[in-house]
Amino acid sequence: AYVPQGDVVALLVHEFRQRLVRALAVCARALPQMGEDERLLPVLQNLSSQSARAEYRSTAAGTMSADSVDDAAAAFPLCMQHLHSQLLADHHLRHGGRMQLGLFLKGIGLPLPEALVYWRRAFSGMSDDHFQKGYAYNIRHNYGMEGRRADYTPYSCHRIIMSNPPGPGDHHGCPFRHFSPDRLHAALRRDRVPDVHLREIADLAAAGHYQVACTRHLESRLLRAAASDAPAPQVAPVVSPNQFFDLCAAPAATSPT
Repeated sequence: AYVPQGDVVALLVHEFRQRLVRALAVCARALPQMGEDERLLPVLQNLSSQSARAEYRSTAAGTMSADSVDDAAAAFPLCMQHLHSQLLADHHLRHGGRMQLGLFLKGIGLPLPEALVYWRRAFSGMSDDHFQKGYAYNIRHNYGMEGRRADYTPYSCHRIIMSNPPGPGDHHGCPFRHFSPDRLHAALRRDRVPDVHLREIADLAAAGHYQVACTRHLESRLLRAAASDAPAPQVAPVVSPNQFFDLCAAPAATSPT
């Protein structure tokens, strides 16, 4: 089987992650027997807090305004398009969806004053007093203006895929993992993905290669935006919804890898 070079890393990481999960489960069962080993025990106890994963830093140029978010949604990845469309339809999102979409919008250049305007407009079904008391604090908190004043970064694909799955009434998560096959097909068709690409993307998602499926979706988007005689674009594996947006919003800047 011929594997494109751009997919090798994502496939190896997926396999390594599966093996690591199994090995850590074995380690957890053996941990009580190692309580007397002062050299090994601290290392094992701290494994869960260690990470070598670098956060994706958005390269989106300019400042996004509350008025421009809806137009920019055409370049959103499937997960953010779903959250955006549900927000427009329901005029509300539950906490998981607000966090996922809110930090994504922060990452693409929506500053705090504009974010407050955008979310207030989106939550049009409630009073201003209800919005200020129930939601404005959390928006300011995401921008480091409340609580610990931490500079929160947008969710990575890994976090979205591996975090708590959406329950009834929730819309957060990764469509390639959390949508049923029929629902994923419908979402891809709404995004005008050609049948030949749709089948490949759906097969990758069904096999558990969620980020590779998202990367194929991005390549399909870029191919649709390119000239008719342009070669099929190849991009680095998608690791963040913000990376997807940066590449989709500025396809001319994308170079083959």
